[in-house]
Amino acid sequence: MVLLSHMGPILSFFPPFFLKSAPMGVAIAQRQFADGVLGNADRQAMERKRSEHASESFLANARYWMEHELRQYPRTKLNLATLITHAEQLVLAGGRDSHDQMTYQPNKVLAQQFGCDIIDFPGGHLGFLSFPTEFAKVLVNVLNNELI
Repeated sequence: MVLLSHMGPILSFFPPFFLKSAPMGVAIAQRQFADGVLGNADRQAMERKRSEHASESFLANARYWMEHELRQYPRTKLNLATLITHAEQLVLAGGRDSHDQMTYQPNKVLAQQFGCDIIDFPGGHLGFLSFPTEFAKVLVNVLNNELI
C-alpha cells in the first residue's frame, strides 16, 4: 500500500522537482521543496539551520538527501499485514502544527489502519529544530511509555 496514493497533487509535485533541482542548485531546490510541502514555521527553521551551518559538507549532505533519499519516501510501499502484527511496538508521531501537511498524512492512514493514536510533538514536521527542548521532553516521555 502506498500511503500517499490518494494525494495526487502532492505526488505530482515530486517528479518535476527532481528534474529541476540539479540545475538550480541545492539551496534553491531546498527552498522550493520546503515551499511545496512544509508549513511556514518549518520553512523558517530550515532556513535558519541552513544559514547557521552553511558549509560544503552541509550542502553535500543536503544534495545527497535530495538525490538519493527523498525520492523514495512518497512512494514507499508498506506491507501493512506485517506491520499490523507489530502494531503494539509502533509509535506513530507527528508535529502538532503539521496535521494538514503532506508529511503527517501517512500517520493518519496508519493510525486508522491500526486503530491507534498519533502522538503529537511540538511544532511541525521539523519540530526538533524549532522546539528542541520541548521536543526532547515529549520524546523522553514516549520512550518511557508515559504518552502511549
